Amino acid sequence: LGDAETAENLQTKVKLLQLEARVHRQAGASDEYARALLEARGVQAKVLGRLRGEGPEMLQQHKSLAARLCSELARHSEQHKNYAEALRYYGEALKHDEKHAEAMASLARLHMDREELEDARKQCQALLKNDLETEKATMMLADIMFRSNEFDEAIRYFAQMLEQRPTNYPALEQLILLVRRAGRLNEEPKGGRLAEAPRFLRLAERSSARAALDA
Repeated sequence: LGDAETAENLQTKVKLLQLEARVHRQAGASDEYARALLEARGVQAKVLGRLRGEGPEMLQQHKSLAARLCSELARHSEQHKNYAEALRYYGEALKHDEKHAEAMASLARLHMDREELEDARKQCQALLKNDLETEKATMMLADIMFRSNEFDEAIRYFAQMLEQRPTNYPALEQLILLVRRAGRLNEEPKGGRLAEAPRFLRLAERSSARAALDA
């Protein structure tokens, strides 16, 4: 291999391209930003090829970098409403690093925006399975169930979030809205059921009291 194609030189080139991309982004040069990222992605693919046979820790580090580059490209594609391309880049990110939390959460959100609820559900479940972005994944999963009219399951997930963090007001607001939509806002508590509006309202009162004390 020529000197320019050694793993060390390629890694340096990736860093320089990332720096160039950052400069273009700050300057608002969108096309140049994407070009630098695309080039960095291509060079990083060569880095991964050179590092075959290296230790798993080093290899994983560079796979994670490849995943980050793909995620950045995906976000750029989303901003320009090129959703098919964004899906492809998020998918590529997860091929490099199947537990890349940012790519998984962003892919779930993109699927939700496109009303591809089952695909979004799979990504949320994968996040929860791997204990990644658990609050964000739980919130999205509950919203998916809300949209699918799976009221009991949605309520269960919102309740789970609130038990972990009672001052999660967005979740509390969505939960009460969901109970109202299900026609159970004034329902009397029944044993073993999570969908108990009085319980949620008491939780809201406790949360508000705590917030006042913390202020």
